[in-house]
Amino acid sequence: MNGYLVSEKEADCVGCGACVQICSHHAICMTENRYGFIYPQIDQKKCVQCGLCHNVCPMEHEIIKNPMNRLSFGGYIKDEKIRRNSTSGGAFTAICKAFCDTDYVIYGAASEGINVMHKEISDIDHIDIFYSSKYAQSFIGNSYAKAKVDIQNGKKVLFSGTPCQIAGLYRYLKNVDQGKLLTVEVICGGIPSALFVKKYNEWCISKYGTAIKTFNYRYTGKNRWDDQLIYVELENGKTFITTRWFSRFYSIFLQRLMSRPSCNACRFTSNERVADITIADLWGVDREYPELYDNGEGCSWIICNSEKGIQVFENAKKYMTGHEVDFEAMRRYQSIGLIRKIVHSRYKEFMEDLLVMDYPQLCKKWYKKPTLRLLYQKRIWNNRRRVLLWKIKSKYNYIRHVLNNEGRKKVEN
Repeated sequence: MNGYLVSEKEADCVGCGACVQICSHHAICMTENRYGFIYPQIDQKKCVQCGLCHNVCPMEHEIIKNPMNRLSFGGYIKDEKIRRNSTSGGAFTAICKAFCDTDYVIYGAASEGINVMHKEISDIDHIDIFYSSKYAQSFIGNSYAKAKVDIQNGKKVLFSGTPCQIAGLYRYLKNVDQGKLLTVEVICGGIPSALFVKKYNEWCISKYGTAIKTFNYRYTGKNRWDDQLIYVELENGKTFITTRWFSRFYSIFLQRLMSRPSCNACRFTSNERVADITIADLWGVDREYPELYDNGEGCSWIICNSEKGIQVFENAKKYMTGHEVDFEAMRRYQSIGLIRKIVHSRYKEFMEDLLVMDYPQLCKKWYKKPTLRLLYQKRIWNNRRRVLLWKIKSKYNYIRHVLNNEGRKKVEN
């Protein structure tokens, strides 16, 4: 298998940065290309041809995956405050609580404005820096190297990230005892171009005179989990809340117009997973398991892929409300992450437009308005009304069952 350092093909690099961290001669750095994606660049003057960067690259080696899922669970954390602040059902916090008892470090992606980077905490009370979804490339920095030192010092390490980031971590830790390591991956729909978000930020500056302070790709609000809102707060305090169906970002992203080239040929889109535990939104819960919908406050899907993952999550269950769910039934609703999508036929055209057009021009040409059928499904006959009907039917069937039983008793007497 060839990685980017061999082929120089952009589709052969996931941007994990393992090669940068393994190089003791500091001959490699991650640089952003003109489309907003980061790639390693080698300083040939510093390179000694040791080959460590090739050895650590997950794209140059067979990706080791766990067998088919061993435990599939749907539910949400019992702590209502944590659940409200989480993107889905708060499963990540429950897992951290179960794993991180003493002498631990948690690694995850944190947002700073429109930028996302990996950080670490050693106090679970600070876990809120990892809340909210980030539809952006997280800059790993030297997190792999730090995690290695933590493990060698006897600490428990919980490392979270996208599947390709977890694969990069495993390659980096190839010769390290991983007994105290737990990996948690999020089901990923691909990395969008950072350049598009930067152009949106530039538009905000030109229109409102201030930059973006907070960009929350999945704002839940009050019982708005499945509305998939985007929340933007500017430095001057002005805020915008947009539903997914009217979001310019979501429209272009979900058309597969601006994904990272490696995402368009993702090697991690399968039932077999890389990490010990996989977490995602439990889409389809209103249809398959309406008892877990709970007024749309958020529900998580947890897939345990290893014995270690199962053991940790068995301890995490005490923090959650839920039960096991059928993997294949719920997989059907994961249109991104588990089911590979076809790249848009005009992908190259959009990427070229991205170089020369500003944000309003891109939106005018590429934004796709929601259809009336979609709006009907999301605004009128939506998940909440579907679950409400289920509750009414369940109540009716229960009352009828009770009355029938009472009737039988009277007849028997």
